[in-house]
Amino acid sequence: MKPVIFLILYVVAGLTGTAQNSTDSAEKYNAKAAVEVQQGRNTVAYKYFQKAVNFDSLNEKAWRGLANTAMDLRQYAKARQSYQKVYEIYSKDTAAIHHLAVLNFNFRQWESAIFFAKLMLEQKISGNSNYIIGKSFYEQENYGQAFKYLDAAMLEEPDNAQIPYIMALAYVDMSNYKKAVPYFLKALQTDSSNARWTYELAMTYAAIPDDKTAVVYYELAAARGYKTDNDFYENLSLSCILSGQAEKGIILMQKVLQKKPQDITLLYNIAETYYKINQYKEAIDYWNKVLRQDEKHSRALYMSGVAYQKKGETSKGKKLCEQAIAMDPSLSTYRRQKMDIGL
Repeated sequence: MKPVIFLILYVVAGLTGTAQNSTDSAEKYNAKAAVEVQQGRNTVAYKYFQKAVNFDSLNEKAWRGLANTAMDLRQYAKARQSYQKVYEIYSKDTAAIHHLAVLNFNFRQWESAIFFAKLMLEQKISGNSNYIIGKSFYEQENYGQAFKYLDAAMLEEPDNAQIPYIMALAYVDMSNYKKAVPYFLKALQTDSSNARWTYELAMTYAAIPDDKTAVVYYELAAARGYKTDNDFYENLSLSCILSGQAEKGIILMQKVLQKKPQDITLLYNIAETYYKINQYKEAIDYWNKVLRQDEKHSRALYMSGVAYQKKGETSKGKKLCEQAIAMDPSLSTYRRQKMDIGL
């Protein structure tokens, strides 16, 4: 039996020696990598750390070095994978936990970001963990939890304009526009030149509705550099009209019409605005422009008939209204509604 015993001992010794050699090789490459890091040669250091983990897959020092150099090289996906390995080897590594919270947040991995940011809170690791958790919950549309952590984050980071801005967006998502306004205003107190936020605040005021204030912020957004495209002018014009500035609203809509001359909705809105300020001839002109684009636009035909009656051309107006009702019988109900409100 002695040869068998010697053989077993030889094999065990060989395996032990192989494991020791792997550890020794990993430490050798760790040492080489450390020298390269000191010299600022992170690309070379990364390769040495990679060789170290190839020799010893549980070498925490090598994985941490791999993660840190990947961060320095802005290879964030590799850094995240390496810090995850560090955490798996040693779950109390505070640097790995912090980096994993931030990296998962930046990669929009919301569940993982929440998990590691909560570990930061539990272990009292410094960093903006409440903001990470709150924003992550917002992205998951869990607004109740988002508010809980964002409220805490706002106390910790009073100058972080993103926090009240996200809270404003959450209230907008819930159609609670009045609650959104003070958070938009708070965000703009810190970042007063933010044109996009100013425009979003204007749209929120319009949704309340408070169109008079909306006009103020639409114009302020433009002054701050917001792109004054067709959508901008259409929204501004609508708020102007609804706040009693119909003439200004018409001018703005006509400005858009120069770029969209066959836009039926725009033509109809201009006609309706002229009608509301008792300029019936102009209203008829624009409803006729609608009909030239779509001769079966029954509502434009009907309203032009109503406008003719307002002008005193009763017979012609009634005839047009009857033609419109023949095209669309539901307009008979529309006629009664108009009569009920004095139109």
